[in-house]
Amino acid sequence: MSSSESPHLTVRDEEDLPFLSYAQNFEDVVLWRALGDCPAGFYVDVGAADPVVDSITAAFYERGWSGVNVEPVPSYAEALRSSRPRDVTVQAGAGDVAGMAVLRVVDGTGWSTFESVLPAGFDPCSGTVREIEVPVATLDTILRDCDLTGREIHFLKVDVEGFEAKVLAGADLAAWKPWVLVVEATAPGSTEQTHGDWEGLVIDAGYQFCLFDGLNRFYAHEEHADLSARLSYPACTFDQPFEQRHHGELRRQLRESRAQVGRREDEIKRRIAESGVEVDRREQEIRRLITRIEHLAGAFAENVGLRYANLSLRAQHAEFGRVLHIERMARGDLELVFHDLEHAYRDLERAYSDAIGGTRALKAEVDAVRSTLSWRITTPLRKVRRPGRGEPTTSHDFGRSPVAISASSERATFGTLESAVPDASASGPAPDFVGSFLARISQVTGLIADGHALEPSADTLTSLQEAIDFRVVSDLAVSWLGYLAATGRYPDEDSVRATAAILRRAGSRGFVDHLAELFERSLQEGRGSDAALDVISGGVVVDVTHTAQHDLQTGIQRVVRETCSRWLSKSDVIAVWWDYAAGALRRLDDEEVERFGNWRAHLPATHGTDLTIRSLDHGTAAVVVPWNSILLLPELTAEPARTGGFRALSCAGVIKGISMIGYDMIPVTAAETVTEAMSHVFSLYLSMVKHASRLSAISGAAAVDFQGFNAALASQGFAGPTVRPHLLPPSPTHVSEEDIEAARASLGVGALPVVLVVGSHEPRKNHLLVLEAAERLWARGEWFDLVFIGGSGWRSELFDAEVERLAAAGRPILVRKRATETELWSAYRLSRFSVFPSLLEGFGLPIVESMASGTPVITTFYGSMAEIATGGGALLIDPYDVTALETAMHSLLIDDDLHERLRREASERVWPTWDQYASDVWDFLTGDVA
Repeated sequence: MSSSESPHLTVRDEEDLPFLSYAQNFEDVVLWRALGDCPAGFYVDVGAADPVVDSITAAFYERGWSGVNVEPVPSYAEALRSSRPRDVTVQAGAGDVAGMAVLRVVDGTGWSTFESVLPAGFDPCSGTVREIEVPVATLDTILRDCDLTGREIHFLKVDVEGFEAKVLAGADLAAWKPWVLVVEATAPGSTEQTHGDWEGLVIDAGYQFCLFDGLNRFYAHEEHADLSARLSYPACTFDQPFEQRHHGELRRQLRESRAQVGRREDEIKRRIAESGVEVDRREQEIRRLITRIEHLAGAFAENVGLRYANLSLRAQHAEFGRVLHIERMARGDLELVFHDLEHAYRDLERAYSDAIGGTRALKAEVDAVRSTLSWRITTPLRKVRRPGRGEPTTSHDFGRSPVAISASSERATFGTLESAVPDASASGPAPDFVGSFLARISQVTGLIADGHALEPSADTLTSLQEAIDFRVVSDLAVSWLGYLAATGRYPDEDSVRATAAILRRAGSRGFVDHLAELFERSLQEGRGSDAALDVISGGVVVDVTHTAQHDLQTGIQRVVRETCSRWLSKSDVIAVWWDYAAGALRRLDDEEVERFGNWRAHLPATHGTDLTIRSLDHGTAAVVVPWNSILLLPELTAEPARTGGFRALSCAGVIKGISMIGYDMIPVTAAETVTEAMSHVFSLYLSMVKHASRLSAISGAAAVDFQGFNAALASQGFAGPTVRPHLLPPSPTHVSEEDIEAARASLGVGALPVVLVVGSHEPRKNHLLVLEAAERLWARGEWFDLVFIGGSGWRSELFDAEVERLAAAGRPILVRKRATETELWSAYRLSRFSVFPSLLEGFGLPIVESMASGTPVITTFYGSMAEIATGGGALLIDPYDVTALETAMHSLLIDDDLHERLRREASERVWPTWDQYASDVWDFLTGDVA
């Protein structure tokens, strides 16, 4: 929509539901979730563009908000002034300095930019490019000129096609303090993230990062930190009911199509009614003629009798001959009458037969329509009929709209139905929702029939009914397959059970009608799917969603990459990912599988705890059906949609079983050491664990926790998974002396002994205790370099403050947030010992890595850490006793004999390899339990 076509926005009643989203990535839904309780709020929109199309602020303006729009493109600025009289629109660019600048305008699009070169992804067919000179002012100047000093700004949005850094540089964010910042964070036309150019300005101004939605980054000011939780996840099903703006147009087209169908049905009914009237008229004419024939026959009989009586009386009359002649003449006349009547009767019989035949043909046409898939799939649309026999109702309620079917073939009707749901992007061919639905129905029919020979049928749903009638699979499995075929999405457990109840109550016909209703409803709600089904029968389906999407390389991701890179070479293993938009599993494409097989070549040069999100949506769109397959979960799977979908798979008996790698139960057994959000999502994880068949724990201690969880399931009638521990191996990287010396120079350590601490900086890792013990030793004159390698974790602020204090006091301390594999293993090798006094672990990989490097370690005297230390190479301490840690560190710093003994014990330890670990875990999770 060009600026001249933008409608005048009006204030909508906030009670109007659903929330109408105008933004291209549902940014306004996320903002409304956080700020919707602010009446008549205020926004600043830099790069406002069209007042409606893809506008983040349009929905807020409709709900009584107002603000300042900064837009240099003249046509957009004029449209904003015209459609938003409450707003202030500044026709200028925003930058780091004031002056004039050349703006490259691509009319009718959002590609306009101050950059000297248009983005690489720009399509020359998108529009005409022209250059204009426009004024540029700093955002500070614009806001002051709009008299906003002291005014609360509830959110500031910046979307300027690569100019974001200069806009933010020209604003004193610490002074203006918008509650929320939304900044486009990818290069124009691509998924390349660009926030590194400007995020420092935002963080320094007191903002906390909340969310990256694939296009924008959201921040909350520290004075409004309570908004962070509401801003921490993209728009989802738990938000208030909302829909995209173009869905209203889709509904209008659907109503028109329904009205067209209704008119055709009325025409058929009218023709049937007219034929009935004609039949009635002809039947009445036949009855009249029959009556006339009977009357004439009676008259004829009477006339013949009289003539014979008269003949006998006048037999001797001289005129006998004349009477006979008259009689012959009368008989000839009657024969002519009978002949005429006979022809008339036959004509009426033919007319009656034609009328009856026409009526039967029309009735057969209607019956044929009613018996087709087209008629049955639209049954839900006809549940509520029109109140009278007049014109169709004008109700806008989908549930109350009159619907009728008009065509006598499936595809004719479906063509009408499909035309009512065009592609939302208005580019490329429209999705073939109906064709895809029929294909999915055919696929699940084959699975349900399980080899049973079905009667040939042109009606896809009739074949499905027959398959259901002869099914050998459970009602729950039929319900899961039927729901998937109708919607293209995985059902949750409640939907499976509810659909199975319909199958039991209404039989196969009622069940199939319910599937048709589900399909129709998915189109109404804008969730129609054109995905095919990718049936994987009797295989192993490995879900690697999180690891495939991120370059994160902490403990869990290391385990997933090391094991899956080996498993994926097996012929019956399929790597999949959970598509949150589609609500189902999809197969990883060959490129992504190759990344897993050669993950070391694809990870960034440095890796740690930073999240770099990658899109996986470039392979096949088919939905995976893991039919009689094992679902193997090597990750921590805890999102609501994914866990709900997997529970339904298990309860429906679609899969052979769920097998998992279990890392720990810390969010339950030590909830105080993690965020409240983690404890919540972990409960969803456990709700899926109880449905699992096998669980490989990464340590004996973790196995004991999971077995305890199994014991608690007895009251629910669940046994829980079979649990077996498999200790994780180290992942040593070969390092040379040159690598070690390079790491020494990079870390800035010299002749002093090096004490290494590896792990993220969160309370459970107990790094504050290490700092306290180290400070005591330094105060005693025992000097050493203390090196931390690991990223920031939950509540790391106290640790950061302590490090800053100690460094300012001249203590030899260094914190490295990120390191390469070579740097990490070189650090182990050059250290005198490492320290890992964690309060609680599922395993404790840095202990194994230290020992595998021949470096002694100080660690906790209980749990998995003590389990790993069994066999030598470690000193065990109470992680709550700073004096115990100080004493152990002191001993390893000054006692060379003790150090040499522990170093030798560590070097002699024999650890499993990743090949052995992956093989053992695979055999347990996919084979027979011994």
